[in-house]
Amino acid sequence: MQVDSLDEYQLSVALLSDAEPVRALGVMGADDDVSLLSGSQGGLVSVHEHVLDGSRRNTLIQPGGTEGNNRHPHQISSLLVVSPNDSTGKSKSSSSSSSNSSYYVTGCKDSKIRVFDGTTHELLHTLAGHENAVTSLSLLSFSNDDSTRALVSGSWDGTAKLWKWTDSTISTVIPMLLTTLEGHENTVSVCALPPDSSAGSSFSSGRRARLCTGSAGIAEGNVIRDHSVRVWDVLLSQDGRAATATLVHRVANDHDGPIRDMAFDVDANVVVTCSNDGTIKLRNPDTGTTVSTYTTTFLSSPPMLLSVICLGQGKYVSTSEDGNAHFWDTATGSTQVIGHPNTVWKALALPNTNGDFCTACHDGSVRIFTKDVLRAASTEEQVAFQKEVELARQKTQSGPSQEEIAKLPKWELNALQQGRSEGMVQVFNKGGKAIAAQWSAASSTWIEVGEVTGMGGTSENAGSINGVQYDHVLPIEIDLPSGGLSNLQIGYNAGQNPFVVAQAFIDEHMLDQNYLAQIADYIRQRVGDAAGPTLGDGSTGNTAPTSTSTAMDITMAPPPKVYQYLPMKGFLSFETGADAKTLGKISSKLSEFNTDVSSFNDTDLSALPELIQTLAMTNRYHATKMTPSDLVVLHTLIRTWDCSRVFPALDLARLTVLHPDASKSQNTTYWSGVIQCALEKCKEVVDQNVQGTAAVAVPMLSLRLFANCFKGGSGSLAAASTNIVGILECAQQFCNSSNKNIRLSVATVLLNASSYVYSTKNTNAIPPIVSLGSAILASGLYETEAIVRSLVAMGTVLLVSSSSAVEDQVSLLNQIQLVAAQHGDKAKSIAAEIQSIF
Repeated sequence: MQVDSLDEYQLSVALLSDAEPVRALGVMGADDDVSLLSGSQGGLVSVHEHVLDGSRRNTLIQPGGTEGNNRHPHQISSLLVVSPNDSTGKSKSSSSSSSNSSYYVTGCKDSKIRVFDGTTHELLHTLAGHENAVTSLSLLSFSNDDSTRALVSGSWDGTAKLWKWTDSTISTVIPMLLTTLEGHENTVSVCALPPDSSAGSSFSSGRRARLCTGSAGIAEGNVIRDHSVRVWDVLLSQDGRAATATLVHRVANDHDGPIRDMAFDVDANVVVTCSNDGTIKLRNPDTGTTVSTYTTTFLSSPPMLLSVICLGQGKYVSTSEDGNAHFWDTATGSTQVIGHPNTVWKALALPNTNGDFCTACHDGSVRIFTKDVLRAASTEEQVAFQKEVELARQKTQSGPSQEEIAKLPKWELNALQQGRSEGMVQVFNKGGKAIAAQWSAASSTWIEVGEVTGMGGTSENAGSINGVQYDHVLPIEIDLPSGGLSNLQIGYNAGQNPFVVAQAFIDEHMLDQNYLAQIADYIRQRVGDAAGPTLGDGSTGNTAPTSTSTAMDITMAPPPKVYQYLPMKGFLSFETGADAKTLGKISSKLSEFNTDVSSFNDTDLSALPELIQTLAMTNRYHATKMTPSDLVVLHTLIRTWDCSRVFPALDLARLTVLHPDASKSQNTTYWSGVIQCALEKCKEVVDQNVQGTAAVAVPMLSLRLFANCFKGGSGSLAAASTNIVGILECAQQFCNSSNKNIRLSVATVLLNASSYVYSTKNTNAIPPIVSLGSAILASGLYETEAIVRSLVAMGTVLLVSSSSAVEDQVSLLNQIQLVAAQHGDKAKSIAAEIQSIF
């Protein structure tokens, strides 16, 4: 039957759960019999049954009961419905179309994952392992028939974890941890990708899978940086009891703020990410690179986007902190902004509805929106909803009325009203004024926070804290390391520097200094033009205030350790020799050897003088170019000449790779070929027991070439990263050399490889780095500078993953301490820093 379609989305129905802010959503059912699950800030799960059938619609609050561990002790921050034999490969947090016996999984701020029976709502399992809130869940398929799957969880602790999921035993057997993906920058979002079903794909074996993760970034100075999208290749072990995740690609900083959520669009075959910068980006699922960007509609400051979903056919919905749901139709270019009474934490697509979706709002409601005329709410309901939105936004400007204050519970009788969770905020009537108080479970009392006021003639957030009046009073929730929640307020007056105010707030409450940029950015998002420009950050202060009063949510993590020598950042290089005299000697030696072997005629070598002249102009590197003929001849020399003659070509390559144009990204394949040829020459030195000059020159210059590849441009760095294991194995072959120049080259390769691993969190290279570093320390041959480089390298990779990298930590630490004691104060200081990592 043809159904009339509305031009824009309209409210279909509003559902109320436990009146606490709704933070997570899931959907169960099939066809027209659909039930919604919502998870609240108060830790309750509500089931909204038959939401598409007005005659049978019903809401059950905590249907599993509140006894035992069924009730969550803290906010439910993520929710996932898992149905058997759903082989779409799509993230199951967005929809589930099976009416078979489903399960649902929750992620909680208490760091636990809980698995429930979807029919009885019985708590089946509690999964422990994360060290902070579990904020994202997805389901990963290792084959196209979903016979092998894994639950994927992302957390504020900077990790993603994979848990084995077996439908046939899930009711009785707790999912085992398969692997942990470490090295993310704070909060992690996870998104399962479908297996590659193309002909001949290795994924068809049923043991491989693809996964995408996003991170919120880290604070450095006054900015948040390194928010990243990562693409992983996951390999399941033969016995199905473990998995190995290999980082395939990483894209950093292409959003202008933390990545808050991600989803996979099956129809368009793209990964979608949303960010605090007010944009969503469509990405290539194989590389993570951005294909297209869509920006929200805003006055002058983009809203912080909290979630994103795919509706199919190039249509997307994202929700924002400023109380809106944003709809994009990328095919037609049409957009729609749907206002809500408060922050919209989550959106969810409804199956088999031709584009209906629902939202989770901070006001405690779940709302369904539709373009189907038959499912749209009545005109009266639509008008009432719009008035509700307008009224909520007016209240933030005027504060509660006297009539509303009179209806509040009396402060004198607060002992009769028990809080439902630690840190819960309740507004009371105290002497005719509205005051906010927070619940302390430890003392079973309400603790007064401050008066609840509106503009007061100054601004929409005006109020007082401890009797001091401010133009803006903004709520901030602090998650404590112990698991508790502290609700604080920050006061701000128009014209103040947000960073100065944020710093004073950090000092007053003894918070982690890393929150400075995050809190200052929050102030600027909230107060708009009143924040004014911040000197030195390029800001004009041209921002617009938001209309809601949702608290900023940050985690009170232990402050990170600060080291003097660790980690290694950047790369060292061997640059000497790029002068006319030394280059002339290299050129003469090449001509001499070419005459001996007659592998080139004069025309073939004609490119070398131009190459050498370019390299000698070090003060004009960025203004000069390398021609393909310059590079081709160099590669051919290294590939075709034997060990006794190849070393001047290796020396020239060592200098060439430091030229910006030679090492650019377009030349990745070229440098990978050069590295592989150099590795072959080093192998020949060992296999053929080469003696004389070549026995030292070939490995020394090859290792220095490898070290410089890390230092060069993006192309040579990519080539070095592709061959990093082979490079480290080559270095290990020569680590016991009697030549100190080779030993220094080995240590420098080790140091640069460790810096690369630290910056990319490529854990595959950690074992060979630790192995090489241990061999260097055990040799007793290395001079102090080489030892210092090796110790810094060891400490750098141990910062990435100390537990998984070292089997015998005690032996390694003893070895480090013993060697460092023989090489001066700097080595001993580095050893002490390494000791503190464990």
